[in-house]
Amino acid sequence: MSPQQEYIIDLPDLLKFVIHKKLKIVMGGLIGLLLGLFVFLTQIEVYQTTTLVKLSNNNKNGLSSSITNNLGTISKLAGISLARPERTSAEIIATLKSRKFSIDFIRKYELESSIIPNSQNNFLSNYLKSIQEKKPKPFQSSEEKLYKAFTRKTLDINQDRKSGLIVLTVNAFSKNETKYIAEKLVTELNLHFQLKAISESQNAIDYLEDKATKIPNAEIKRNLYNLMESHLQELALANSKKDFALETIDPPYIPEDKHSPKAINLLPIGAFLGLFFSLTLILISYFKMQFTPKNKDFK
Repeated sequence: MSPQQEYIIDLPDLLKFVIHKKLKIVMGGLIGLLLGLFVFLTQIEVYQTTTLVKLSNNNKNGLSSSITNNLGTISKLAGISLARPERTSAEIIATLKSRKFSIDFIRKYELESSIIPNSQNNFLSNYLKSIQEKKPKPFQSSEEKLYKAFTRKTLDINQDRKSGLIVLTVNAFSKNETKYIAEKLVTELNLHFQLKAISESQNAIDYLEDKATKIPNAEIKRNLYNLMESHLQELALANSKKDFALETIDPPYIPEDKHSPKAINLLPIGAFLGLFFSLTLILISYFKMQFTPKNKDFK
């Protein structure tokens, strides 16, 4: 037989060979299915929730534009700036992503085990913990790992440029923790800007009082007291308003289903890969037999 004839593929013979090995193909698919199930049971469970927030309506300067225009020149002579920068969504988002805010937030609420994945967060471990009713061991990690995990995997921030609405998406290893983290994020962010506004207003009031006692000009004194009044209004607002920086439109919820892993994805993929590799091995063995004259027949 010529070498050219040796390499001719007999399709009926190939099909017969594959059917003859069907049991091995099925076994390969079952093994792949079991491997997919194993990956599903040992992979980290992640739950996800979202909350919709917007900037509060108290981000404007306390003084009216008419007062600002009239007192601008005099306040500059007194060495005081009337305008206070408005809080923007960019500042809110930058604060959420800042290292200091993130680490302080994680440490305050002891969220280390909710931020960094570990072997205690898979399906099997959670099932065993529910039976044994044992509390997880304290989990410690470096600030760098915590910050990267929090900003890259736990928290996702999206903003609608037209409406200015901000969507906070939180991922955690417990369905209850997702809602808890989302709620506390908004609370801590409001508290952060609330304390900042109180401090700035109080410092401004103290400064203006000191200036007013030293400036003899009655007109400038009157303007300084107007400035003090605006800061007192902001101080009262900061002390009384709970949603100082952000107002919640759609609160977070406890998710019913896991965000990942999904058995509906892993099991078919595992079965497909098992079938694929077993069929590939069978085809390799067939062609090896065809190209080896001593093993051309199979039984």
